[in-house]
Formats: sequence, structure tokens, C-alpha cells
Amino acid sequence: RVRGGASWVAVTVAFNFRPLAGTRLRVEGLQGSSTPTQADLPVRWRSEDNSLVPGTGAWNRTAGVLVAVMPTEASKSCDSSGRCTAGQTVSLEVSLLNPTSPRGDDPVILVTADA
Repeated sequence: RVRGGASWVAVTVAFNFRPLAGTRLRVEGLQGSSTPTQADLPVRWRSEDNSLVPGTGAWNRTAGVLVAVMPTEASKSCDSSGRCTAGQTVSLEVSLLNPTSPRGDDPVILVTADA
């Protein structure tokens, strides 16, 4: 990674239910990013069928926390025979600026969700 350059961070979560619009993910442990704190950081949601839905998240640089709410329910996952199941795995993707100075250990990421 390039110091101060942008990197995509993806957090993939497998739910035991089909996540609906309004499901909130809180990702902790992203300290060190150079991305300034902002209430509407662009994010994207990727469903099992690889479809992308844009959204925004609240980013706190000091705490290293991103909170985002799914704008739509997860897409269904269909196999080649046309059988579909409710999508239960989603990825939250965000572009953050890398630290401008060296860091120590890799972060420990904690993800919580509520519907």
C-alpha cells in the first residue's frame, strides 16, 4: 500500500437472516486512516449476486469507526438452474486513505449489525 494513497476496504458479513433495508453495520478497528471524519462517506454494498448498491456511511477518523445502513435489502442468490435463495452474505466496501506514516500491527476489525 502507498502511504497516503487510497485503498478499498471490504468487510464481508454472513447473516443468519436475509438483511433488509435499514440493517446497520458498525465496523471498528480502522484507526490510522488519513480520511477525514465525515457523516456521508461514500460506500457501496455488494450482494451475493455481485450487484452493487451505492450508499453512505458515517466515518469517524479518530475512533476508526464506520457506521453504514443498507439502503435496500440484499439481492437473492440464484444458481445456474434458476433456483434462488435469500441472499445472506453482503460486503460493505469503502475507499479510505492509507496512513501517511508507518503503523504497527495490523488492526483488529470488529463488526456488529442490527436490523
